[in-house]
Amino acid sequence: MSLKIILIPFIVFIGLSCPAQELSTNTSNNNITLSESTEKDSISEHKSFLRDRVIPAAFVLLTGPIGGHRIILGTGPVVPAVYAITLGGGLGILPAIDFFAILFSGNASKFKNNRKIIMWIE
Repeated sequence: MSLKIILIPFIVFIGLSCPAQELSTNTSNNNITLSESTEKDSISEHKSFLRDRVIPAAFVLLTGPIGGHRIILGTGPVVPAVYAITLGGGLGILPAIDFFAILFSGNASKFKNNRKIIMWIE
């Protein structure tokens, strides 16, 4: 039950944040085609979205209390050790906040190679 509560907003967020593709119309033959450059840009944006947000967020769900997502983000070995010793900073509080910070922050690249234990504080 609680996993469904966590996954439903996650799935909705992914569906809403996928980049839209532009359509171009050719009036002479009434054909609708995707712009090739827009399609390539859309694919690269989608790949970076998966690499920067979805994969680390999935690792939070799978290995949050032991800090596995922080290893994926490129932090040193001290931070996952602190996560493991404290079971996620007090029974999973830090991984829960990390999950939402990774998904809903404006700039997910600030979490890469971040050596702070609480990564969302600047």
